[in-house]
Amino acid sequence: MIKRPRLIREFTRTIDRAVTAVTSKYETTIADEDDFTSRLLERIEAVLDGWSHAGITVRVTKLTSKGPGSEEAEFGADIVATVNVNLEEYRADKGILIQAKRLDARRRFEATEWRRLQKQIGKMSAHTNESYIWCYDESGVRSIRAASLRGVESRRPDDLYVSKCATFLGEFVQCKHGDPIISGCGRQALTRLRDQYGAKSAISFSFRNGGDHD
Repeated sequence: MIKRPRLIREFTRTIDRAVTAVTSKYETTIADEDDFTSRLLERIEAVLDGWSHAGITVRVTKLTSKGPGSEEAEFGADIVATVNVNLEEYRADKGILIQAKRLDARRRFEATEWRRLQKQIGKMSAHTNESYIWCYDESGVRSIRAASLRGVESRRPDDLYVSKCATFLGEFVQCKHGDPIISGCGRQALTRLRDQYGAKSAISFSFRNGGDHD
């Protein structure tokens, strides 16, 4: 686990600004969940690829969404995300699966969509317990562990503990979350992982020594 509080704090702030830039267009230009996912990953890549802080440089690689008709219907994941840390003091390689859902805060899923979500959760969880649901609206993105939603009779994710997307990704790159079975960074590895887990999109975060010092 990376113990670099200033690095993680600045990383989280940068992610938070990226999320806000996308969710602020929630009611105007974002068409659907595929559009949202694609825009969010593109924005994260744009602001973080090559970003450096306190002697560590981050590289971000994103694969373009496969779009409608991809294997997402089979496996349930929108995104496969990985983190690869190769620092002098710590090395790790982990990944997670994510399904994005448009849902206003404190609202409940309609029964039909809830049943579909439960099937998607089952498919992701068959591969790894490190599966998450990202619910988004104009206020931001909330991250919930997928398996936790199985027991929510209210169909309302916000009845559980949720994390802001930026907070969750800050914990992810500290390797507090993630399954080492889902590992790899760079375009070739992400292509393999995206095909293996049937996700529409893929993104990797790579941390290396070298970069700006402050």
